[in-house]
Order: sequence, then C-alpha cells, then structure tokens
Amino acid sequence: MTTMVRERPDSRTPKPRMCFECWEEKDADEFDVGPSGFRRRTKCRACLARLEEERQERRRARIEAQKSRTWQDDDGVWWRRCTQCREEKPLHTHFAVNRRRKNGAVVYLYECRKCSSKRTTEASRWRYQVSPEARRKHLEADARWRARNPEKATECARKAWLRVKNDPVLHERRKRLKREAAAARALAEGRTPKPLLAVVPEEIRAARVPARQLATACDEYVAREVRLGNEDALGRLFAHMTVEAGQRALYAWRSGERVSVSLDEADAVLVALGLLWWDVWNEDTVRLWEYTFVRKRWSRSRKRWERTRSWTVGDRGPDLEELERVRVAFEGVPEEVAA
Repeated sequence: MTTMVRERPDSRTPKPRMCFECWEEKDADEFDVGPSGFRRRTKCRACLARLEEERQERRRARIEAQKSRTWQDDDGVWWRRCTQCREEKPLHTHFAVNRRRKNGAVVYLYECRKCSSKRTTEASRWRYQVSPEARRKHLEADARWRARNPEKATECARKAWLRVKNDPVLHERRKRLKREAAAARALAEGRTPKPLLAVVPEEIRAARVPARQLATACDEYVAREVRLGNEDALGRLFAHMTVEAGQRALYAWRSGERVSVSLDEADAVLVALGLLWWDVWNEDTVRLWEYTFVRKRWSRSRKRWERTRSWTVGDRGPDLEELERVRVAFEGVPEEVAA
C-alpha cells in the first residue's frame, strides 16, 4: 500500500509585493531589504535606481546653473550675477566669503554685499522691534561700541540728527516722543509732568482715520509677540487704556463696528507699534471697493444691532482721496496751500 504525502508550502517564502512607485506586482527578490534588516522596501530596485538617477541629474543641473552665474572675462576677472538684484558684479570685491574648504578653495556667496547688508539690516530692525531680549543685546553692544569709539559715535549722532532735522515729519515726531518720555519719567518719579504740546492744530487733531488698517497692524504685532512668548503684548499696545477696553476697541476696529478712530488714539497705538502712519495707511491697504457686505447680530445688553463681520469685493484700486485725508490729519496742511 502506497501512502501519499502532501508537501506543505514553505511559509517563509516571500510573497509578491506591489511597488509603490510603478504600481506593478513583482517578486520579493526585486525589493531590497531596508535598514531594519528584515523588512523590505516599498519601492522596487529598478524604481529606486531611476529615482536616484533623476536626483543626480537635478543636482548636476543645479551645479551647472550655479556655474552659469559665475564666469571669467577676457582680462581674467571673475564676475558673478547676484541672485537678489540680478546685477553682474566682480566676484572678489562685491561678494563676501561664505567658507573656506580644506583644500584651500574659497567659496563666495551668491548674494552681493549690498543685498546681504540690506537683508541683515531689515532682520535686525525687525528683531529689535519685536524682541525685548534682542533690543537689550543691541543696546548693550551699542554702548560698548560708543565707549570704544567716542569720536565716531559723536559723528554718527550728528549725521543722524541732521537727517531728522531736515525732515519735518521726523523732527516733530522726535520732539513728541521726547516729551512723552519726559512725562513718563516724571510720573515714575512722582512729579507732575508738563502738559504735552500738540503737533498739529486742534481742528486737524479732531479728525478721524480708518480703523481697519490699524486693526490689521495690531493683530500682526500681537501675533509676533505671542510667538516670541510675550503674553502681555496687548497690554503694552493699549497702555493708555485698560486691557478690557483695548480688547473691545480692537474687536470693534476689526469687525467694522467702528469704521474710524480718533487721531489721538491712533497716534498712541502707532507709538506703541513703533510705526509711522504711512506704514499702516498706504496704497496697498487703503483701497476702493465695489461692494461691502456686513454681518450683524442683536445685542441683548445694548438693545441694538452690532456688526460682527464685514468683507469687501471688487477692488477698484487705491483710495487716493482717503489717503490724502489721512496725510492731512497726521501732517497738517502745508503753509503754501493754506495761504
């Protein structure tokens, strides 16, 4: 009698797999083992080779593009095209050294010294405005430099004063800031501060300016301060009123409940923001719109309808008349025009 024995399939034999790149079912031998040592990769060997070749091709193209921005003329002078201003300048005089390799080769930046200085200056100014720690370090470094170079410090201060003095707007703003700082010191020392003088006439001081643009600037300032860990940004922004009143005013400006704000209040907020009026109200922010939609809700406490949101559609360009009214409110009417 013959006994039939059925052979059991080897359970350790790998099964066919689906490649996640070409989406074809292939044998398991077509897949390499991953870093774990027992799991196979999700892409087959052929697809991985093709992807690596494409990556190397992109790298070679990038290197060739970088070489095309740098060339040598007939006189032996190396030139490079700046990636920011797109101007062609001599390499060794207008580009800073990025690093030096072990073989002695020097690698230069692809950004010229002028553009690099402009970018770093803007970044430093932004950090000075939003970060108290950066502001403290900057002031300490400035004091150390002034102690080491008293003559240069005096000359720089003289040039800065002449630049402010020749600009009427900056001159008036500097005087007002000095008066406000003196009043704050007097209050801190327990003395009676001198009354602050108005920069513009009373009829112009009673004017009002659009509130939505000021609310946008306040929201950006508060968001930056919160990212830096300063939770009391709103309190510093509305130091001339309580925090609750500041929150209510900001909500009213943002939602459109208050379409305008008094010049005194706007000026106090601008001082806290460290901005000038044209940084908030300009051709990019003050626009003419075809339609304005308003959403309202009934307030049970105030027994009236209040705006909760407003949005606009149909941009028709900058509102030059409104910009002129804002400029006159902050700067006043020129003497030759008033005459």
